[in-house]
Amino acid sequence: MYSGQEVSLNKRLRFFDKDTIDWSGASMKDFYATLLQLKHENTALWNGAEGGEPKIISNTNEKAVFSYMREKGENRVVVVLNLTGESQEVSLNGSDYVGDYTNLFANRSITLSEDMVFQLNPWDYFVLVR
Repeated sequence: MYSGQEVSLNKRLRFFDKDTIDWSGASMKDFYATLLQLKHENTALWNGAEGGEPKIISNTNEKAVFSYMREKGENRVVVVLNLTGESQEVSLNGSDYVGDYTNLFANRSITLSEDMVFQLNPWDYFVLVR
């Protein structure tokens, strides 16, 4: 994370000079706080040998959707990202990800199965935690 990212800066910070950040409109503060807390608490996301190896999950719409998971012990995080400004439909391939999760940002339970189809809005994403 870069300085000021959580306030959605619309300028590039000066690298070698003091450049102040206006923190009054931290519109993404809660989003980044949630992600940082997840990284701190979930061993699958820890760095190096302490965390889980990233594993790309192939899917039926790889030109528009990127999906991956990290797993360490009982902890697993599955991420599905729509990298386009258009709605996308996608199914994940394989079965390594199958199981019960909590959608981190919707705070709802979800069970992933092999045949499940996701409908993703433009720029939509899921961060699923076990």
